Amino acid sequence: MGLLIMSKYGRYENEDAVENVVRYITRTRPGENRKDELIAYGAMGVSAYAEPEIMIQQMKYVQNFYEIERKKGARIYHEFYRFDEREQSILGNNIVYLQQIALQCCNVYYERGYQVIYAVHYDREKRLHIHFCVNAVSFVNGNKWHEYMNGLSQRQALFNSIVQKYMNVIEPIEWERGGLGK
Repeated sequence: MGLLIMSKYGRYENEDAVENVVRYITRTRPGENRKDELIAYGAMGVSAYAEPEIMIQQMKYVQNFYEIERKKGARIYHEFYRFDEREQSILGNNIVYLQQIALQCCNVYYERGYQVIYAVHYDREKRLHIHFCVNAVSFVNGNKWHEYMNGLSQRQALFNSIVQKYMNVIEPIEWERGGLGK
């Protein structure tokens, strides 16, 4: 089973937080030296396959519309789902399934009224994971994202069930082909 981890690398309160996190996960920072780790990126609630600049502008537009300066606090929520070794070995070469999984996971945030950008990639240790950059301001009503550990656990369970659906499709096919366990 995969693990959903809340990023603890910052409070994300500065004006550049959205841009910094989006550029980090999409590997589009100036002078980026880790572009080869990126597999795919997309979004829900912003132009799904646009350049990161457009996605950033669309998230900031919602924040400005709902006057984030008055609300203070985080501007972005950042977490990532790390596949376990078995899932990685089975799903790691299927970009179509990885994107479908990422979009279904994004829908969990989007249904709550929050824009979300995802990026699928490997880290330096070659572990497969999906980053989620969630706007801290709802596009529906301007409410701020407030998250607690029980919410993280619930999303992890949802994400694991999404991944398991794909595992249930792929594993029997691979066994028939003699691809697993040999």
